[in-house]
Amino acid sequence: MDDSDRIPGDSADGVRPARARGRAKGAGTGARVGPLSPVWAAVPSVLGLVLAVPTAVEAFGTAADAREPGYLVPLLFYLALLAGGYSLGRLAQMSLAAARWDVVAQDGVPSRRVMGAHSMHATWVAGVGGSLLLMGALGMWSALDGGISGLEPGFSMIVAGAVTGLAGMALGRWTTDRWQQHVDHDERLQKKARERRLSDPLGRIREASRDSRQDSGPSS
Repeated sequence: MDDSDRIPGDSADGVRPARARGRAKGAGTGARVGPLSPVWAAVPSVLGLVLAVPTAVEAFGTAADAREPGYLVPLLFYLALLAGGYSLGRLAQMSLAAARWDVVAQDGVPSRRVMGAHSMHATWVAGVGGSLLLMGALGMWSALDGGISGLEPGFSMIVAGAVTGLAGMALGRWTTDRWQQHVDHDERLQKKARERRLSDPLGRIREASRDSRQDSGPSS
């Protein structure tokens, strides 16, 4: 797993703010499975797989003339859980991490890449919800047509798909806004800290020296 799918609060140094990483360098962190671990996010998808296999065997093992309307609906629900369960769980974890983040205690914010990782999962969850909604619409069409496609009556999939899609988009938007609030807070804190340093004559000299080194860059 790369840093883009790590959650702030994991033990990995890659999700810590640069200032905090600098102070924590050399301090070992053992591997652990905490509440924000992707292991827990994978549980819904594993459950979907466990439920989908016997349901598929039963659905497709039934003779065509013995199939009843809606015989594919449970299977599609389990497949949706398999496809979107991990992303939904990961999105919930990332939203929780954003809600719990303390800019002062963590001495800053994670990288933009880490803070934006939830958008991929939000998009995927919305896509799975949209697929369910489409299958439900086809089921309603089939029911009105009088045929048996296995998707009838479709209403339950329309509701589930709409709720899932809207939840993914809303949670993704909320998480983005929450991280932006942390970024704004961090910028205000840095500005105040800089103003305090500049109020001291020695602080102004150190600040000017730091700015000079940053402008010159590393020597070749």
